[in-house]
Amino acid sequence: MGAARGPAVGAALALAGAGLGLLLWSRRIAPTRLSARNEKHRGWLRRMKCFIFDIDGVIHNAGTPVQGAGEAVEALRAAGKTVLFMTNNATKSQEDLMQLFSKMGVTAEKAEIMTSSIAAGDYLCSKGLQGRKVYVVGMKALCDCLEDRAGVLTCGGEEDAGKDREDVMKTFLPELEPPAKEVVAVVCGADFAFNYYKLAKAANYLRQNPGALFVATNPDPRALMAPGTFFPAAGSMWSAIAVAAGRQPDIVCGKPSETLARYLLSSKGLSPDTTCMVGDRTDTDIAFGRSVGMQTLFVASGSMTEQEVMQANSADQPHYVADSIAVLGQRIADDRFAKALPGRNEIKDGQGYGWSLPEGVSPDLDWDKLIEAKNAEVTRLNSIYTKLLDGAGVKHFEGYARIVDPHTVEVNGEKHTAKYICVATGGRAQRLPIPGSDLDGVLTSDEALALPKKPEKLVVIGGGYIAVEFAGYFHGYGTEVHLVFRQDKPLRGFDEDIRDHLLELTKAKGIHVHAGESPLSIEAGHPSFVLCQSVVGDARPEAVLCTACFLNRLSGSLLAQELKAPRFQTDLRRLIKNDSGSVQELAKPRAPQLPVTPATYTSPRESDNVFAGETEQETPNKLGDA
Repeated sequence: MGAARGPAVGAALALAGAGLGLLLWSRRIAPTRLSARNEKHRGWLRRMKCFIFDIDGVIHNAGTPVQGAGEAVEALRAAGKTVLFMTNNATKSQEDLMQLFSKMGVTAEKAEIMTSSIAAGDYLCSKGLQGRKVYVVGMKALCDCLEDRAGVLTCGGEEDAGKDREDVMKTFLPELEPPAKEVVAVVCGADFAFNYYKLAKAANYLRQNPGALFVATNPDPRALMAPGTFFPAAGSMWSAIAVAAGRQPDIVCGKPSETLARYLLSSKGLSPDTTCMVGDRTDTDIAFGRSVGMQTLFVASGSMTEQEVMQANSADQPHYVADSIAVLGQRIADDRFAKALPGRNEIKDGQGYGWSLPEGVSPDLDWDKLIEAKNAEVTRLNSIYTKLLDGAGVKHFEGYARIVDPHTVEVNGEKHTAKYICVATGGRAQRLPIPGSDLDGVLTSDEALALPKKPEKLVVIGGGYIAVEFAGYFHGYGTEVHLVFRQDKPLRGFDEDIRDHLLELTKAKGIHVHAGESPLSIEAGHPSFVLCQSVVGDARPEAVLCTACFLNRLSGSLLAQELKAPRFQTDLRRLIKNDSGSVQELAKPRAPQLPVTPATYTSPRESDNVFAGETEQETPNKLGDA
């Protein structure tokens, strides 16, 4: 059922005729490392309509979620992609997998999950074996699936666990066992209770009844248990039966079966050109996709390493490689607002190539729809994180916490005690400490995307990553944007070439840049505007007219405010002391694998100073790039 594979690199196909021999050598083409920041790769991602994921080694390893996998799957769904799962693991049912996914924050319907057990059951059904006896080497999930899909009567399975050689001697006595010919098939999948008894029984059924079908669920010889540790899988078990029985399986039902791949495409109405198979093995997952012309992505989060992939059969080489499927979700959420940007600019540029709009009609943005999409995305992400916490057995509370003492936290009026308190806070948007910052319409980045309507004019004060990003967003939406920052260039701390290029690009796009200016005050003017007075050296230039929307970068920390209270003692090693004399170290901020903004790194600075025992006067200027 699986496609035939050629030998490794250097293998040749000799074509002889009329005394003439032609030798064709295969050429290895190295796969491409997938990058979320490569525009060509992002174009490929947008072109793909469906992703078929292997499960073990891709979504999780032995029940432990692969970092970022759940978020990536949900991000693909939110982007309108079809998501399917195809696993060779015959030890779990669709319901088992749905329950496992739920703990990882991944939603899935039964119709989206295909297993090698289902493929084996459908194969037996096609052979008209309803009501016939089938011996199973495998787990209960496999037995249940065969009975449900094929209507067969299963025996063996978990009921033969724990038996020994003495039981083998009794098994085939006529008075204890039905004749072997009543067993019309032997089906083998991964069996965690595989033993000598099952091996002997399966082999004898096949030898005594040559007409019995020998069905293997999948070829995988091993599966990842932990980094560097594997456990035997179905391929190891049916191989032992094959040696003892003196015959190979009549069919291996799971990946890389070409027939199964074609069935999956046709039943779901998919085109191989816009479908990507994602897996952690080249000989099963990648070969499965390649057999019918799918795009393929290998991820090094499971059974094989990237080095092993490079040494694999050239016919099984993936198109792309990545550390994990987290790369697929890294840019999708970031692109949600960016998707609203290209329309205006592309239409304008396209006028030179024949595109036009009706007289008097200009492109416009449905602001309500954009905000609705943003709110839906926030709700979706919160749901994922809640499910991840619930799945890990974490009890969480929604509310504001107050640290009462080194062992007690109060939330919503209820006190909770523990030996240790680990404080892990994010950044909080703060208003600049200048007159007028509390006026109506003066906002922080928290409220910027909660406005009831799109602003016609906007001043963004700050030169950091968040400020520049908001300026670009609103300019793309058609808002007149003024960007004010005190440095000579935006993005302090970045590479100078990047800063120069960004400044040039920002001006070229039409954003009004006010470099080297620090806001002194904000005064109420026209009802739709505020007045921002600025200072450049000792001179006082004319007032800058801006909208009633004012954005400030993320800064500050709840943690720093809380720990300035005298009841907490800290030492120079950034440790919190408690009354029992023990300490709990606060880990330094570090970069996660998913991309984050520089604000993520800079926001803990104030709390870092508190832990280090520095005074407020020693704290760096809180306005940062603003």
